[in-house]
Parts: sequence; C-alpha cells; structure tokens
Amino acid sequence: MFKKFISMMLVAVLAIGVVMSVPGKEASAANDYTIKQITLYNFTNTIGSIATNEDYYSVYVSLRADYTWLRQKWDWKMELQRYENGRWNTIDTRTGYLSYTSPSDRTFSNIAVKGKPMRVKVTFTPYYHAYYTDGTQGWRNDSMSGGSFTHYSKTWTR
Repeated sequence: MFKKFISMMLVAVLAIGVVMSVPGKEASAANDYTIKQITLYNFTNTIGSIATNEDYYSVYVSLRADYTWLRQKWDWKMELQRYENGRWNTIDTRTGYLSYTSPSDRTFSNIAVKGKPMRVKVTFTPYYHAYYTDGTQGWRNDSMSGGSFTHYSKTWTR
C-alpha cells in the first residue's frame, strides 16, 4: 500500500511539473495601452495623450486632455494608417471632439492585415469658449495659435 501511495505521489509531482513547464498564453495586447504624451496647442498649451491598443480584429484609440483653466475644446480627425510600399496609407478615419471633461475613445474594427507597421494620425483644431459683446457666447476657432496641428501615436507592428 505504501509503495502505491509513493508511486501515486511521484506521478502527481511529475504531472504538476509538466503542466507548469508548458508555456502559457502571453498577456493579450488588449490589456496594454501604448501612451504618447502630446501638447494640445491653445492659450494654455495643455498636455494630452494618444493611447493605442489592439486585439485580434480591432484597434482602440483614446484621446485625453489634462485640466485647463480655460474652457477649451479641440475638434479632431483621427486616421488609422498602415505603412506599405514605402508610404503611410490611411485605412480608416474617425472624427470627434476632445475637452478636459470629454475624452474621446474610438474603435477601428476588422483590421485584419498583420505584420505591418501601424500608427494613428490625429489632426486637431482648437477652440475656446468666447463671450461676445452682444451677450451671446459660443465656441470660437483659435486662429491665434496657427489653426490646426497634427500629432502621431507611437508606431507599432500589428
């Protein structure tokens, strides 16, 4: 009986050792955002960020703006780009706006090509909240900062 018990224990230890030596699946890219800090030009030159992430079929992008003492917003056009044949090609676009109180998250779906460099190009147009002499108020384009400007995410290989 004791020999059977020892034999069973030895088999169990070997089985556990084999299971632990099999490489596990690595962490999904969906858990690992790559973040790049950017400057959102306007009166205060606010710091913001472009964060990218992906899974098997989709690319996720998040835009954030840090606190600013002025009421500011930035309209944006986001382009998902793939490097092919010596140039960056836009494969899909999204639009929206960004402010301190309204971050932007977008998804690019069905992005199947693998093994190619990718990046996100974001063109921002700054606005500020204006109060006019007739008592009205609204968003006004900030032409004093030179108009629109562009930032790129970090590049990765899909």
